[in-house]
Amino acid sequence: MVISNSVSGSADLSVVKTGSANGYQANLTLSDLPAQVGLFDAVDLLMLSDVDTSLLSVGQRSAIEDWVQAGGHLLVTGGAAWQSTATGIADLLPLMPDNAIVAEDLNALARWMGSDRPLAAQTLIATGSLQPDAQVLVTNNAGVPLLSRRVVGAGVVDYLAADPATAPLRNWAGLPSFWYAIASTVDPQPSWNYGFTRWSQAASAVEILPGLDLLPDVLPLFGFLALYIGLIGPLNYIVLNRLNRRELAWATIPLLIVVFSVLAYVVGSNLRGNEVTLSRLALVRAWDSVETARVETVTGLLSPRRTQYDFSIPDATLRSLPLPRQIGGNLIATSAQSRAEIRQGDEFRAESFTVDASFLGEFTAVSTIPRPDIQGQASIVDDPQIEGQQRLRGAVSNESDFTLNEPVILARGASFRLEKPLEPGDVVDFELTLPGEEPPAPTLYRASSFSAVRNPSLAARLATEQTVVDLLGTDRFNTNIDSPFFDDSRESLESRRRQLFLSSFVTDPYGASGRGSGVYLAGWTETSPLDSELIGAEWRPQDTTLYIIELKTERIPGNDLTLVSADQFGWALQSTTGLGDFSPFDMRLDQDEEIQLRYTPIADAVLRQVEDLYLVLTNISSGGRFLPVSLWDWQAETWVSLAVSGERYRVADHERFIGPQNAVQVRLRADETGGFMRVGQLAIEQRGYFER
Repeated sequence: MVISNSVSGSADLSVVKTGSANGYQANLTLSDLPAQVGLFDAVDLLMLSDVDTSLLSVGQRSAIEDWVQAGGHLLVTGGAAWQSTATGIADLLPLMPDNAIVAEDLNALARWMGSDRPLAAQTLIATGSLQPDAQVLVTNNAGVPLLSRRVVGAGVVDYLAADPATAPLRNWAGLPSFWYAIASTVDPQPSWNYGFTRWSQAASAVEILPGLDLLPDVLPLFGFLALYIGLIGPLNYIVLNRLNRRELAWATIPLLIVVFSVLAYVVGSNLRGNEVTLSRLALVRAWDSVETARVETVTGLLSPRRTQYDFSIPDATLRSLPLPRQIGGNLIATSAQSRAEIRQGDEFRAESFTVDASFLGEFTAVSTIPRPDIQGQASIVDDPQIEGQQRLRGAVSNESDFTLNEPVILARGASFRLEKPLEPGDVVDFELTLPGEEPPAPTLYRASSFSAVRNPSLAARLATEQTVVDLLGTDRFNTNIDSPFFDDSRESLESRRRQLFLSSFVTDPYGASGRGSGVYLAGWTETSPLDSELIGAEWRPQDTTLYIIELKTERIPGNDLTLVSADQFGWALQSTTGLGDFSPFDMRLDQDEEIQLRYTPIADAVLRQVEDLYLVLTNISSGGRFLPVSLWDWQAETWVSLAVSGERYRVADHERFIGPQNAVQVRLRADETGGFMRVGQLAIEQRGYFER
């Protein structure tokens, strides 16, 4: 999405895409931006250039801030319009602009892209003071930041000090590659940052109500039927036979049927009661140095009888819609969502919607709450004994007023379950090993696109549920969760409810967790973070809430030669001529097919000086002794073919293959092997120094 008032037109960001998929760009105005949380979560990248952001409403600014914190990527430009562009969003920017100067050239941007082509023309660039947590990606010869970056929550804000609509950037042939580099150098994200993507799993989870019996006990039911059959049959005959009035059976049998029908209705109504059950599932995500937390909920309403209700959640910044449903499912999931009048004002309200007896009316909502007062910090250090392995040490503390049950520490390729619940006032230390064995994670990726893979066998091969196992625990994880035969005990139902809930927003694409250098504390509560109001009946809640809280984490780099292992890279599929879901895993290329991949180390694994570059390949089958692999020469702007042998190949003269943020671009072509190529996995490793 691009918002710009530039007379020369807006920038073309459609080049930011994955593989053969299309990149879509919307050119909008500030008035088109929503003022409520969650209404443009589908946007991956938002660019603000030469536009007066002071015109943004309070709601729009809050929505942009929440979107960034939840994982959005905001790109802001400077130039002559630096002041008006930055005014409304200055608190998010890595650089607080307060002036502008004339720069003789922007050659530093070309050098960052690994190119020797000059960007020689005078242009106006914004200057100012950097935020304490800002990272400068590019500076000119005078040390003035040209491109700076700041991580805000799960998202990223980039600031380009120049205006791309003016010379020399306007006519720069490398500008499309520059936009792609900015987008692809953002760290991978855990799939939970994309919110709910599998609505059928969410619907199934909210329909499971542990401890609530939807049917009466079997023995009383059989007793009632036996009494009914006995009275209407043998007992009725015996009485009438003793009275010698057997002909009265024509009257007594219908009378007994009516009496028992009324009795069954009255007893059944009393067994159901008048109390409505609200089944509420919530995901709360909180980040270090962010004062608010994102809440996403699914709510189901179980009604004892067919009637109409008004349902509301008092929150002016809330978005809530009827939950996408499919007809079918378990006992209480056999009808589609009834229509409701949705109103959004000072509060969300669903008015006059009808729910049948023992059926669920369902809604989903997005909102923000104050960040829970649960803190933590961690440090990552390289293991001096084992190259590529790291050690993680830290502590968590609970200063909130609630207990976090079944707490677990999540990190890249590892998890650590705390021994007991984290109660208010508790402080717990932890230590674990990051083995460096996890596959590299995809960037420029949305979990929803992966969920749309139509081939079930392919999806099973390319995804794992390790994160679900980490959050749920190996003893509670069920590998056959979709089986209709399951234990109906309260504990079993609660585990099933949680697992389906987790599966609705957690998936590990290609076996990678996407946690990068992030460290998280996760745990459960049985209370809802959002209040609900139901008009039309008394109600009771059935709540399950998962908290995922990012801890303050720092990597402590050493001065020694350090190996950046494959799991510390993100990868992006630049292009492919084949059909299907291509990735660095289980690659099968046939005649006329090729694949281009870009690997970029995560932010805190970018070496200042790269001494060695390695290609790591497994399960190679190409019909020849060598595997022809091409690397992109950033300076010459051409592909260079290498004859790779072995599973760990050291690249000679590697400097020319190192691009922006130490990115490496790789190409495989089946034509170079006679039209046949099979590779189990392709990864990158780098060895070098963080400080030199």
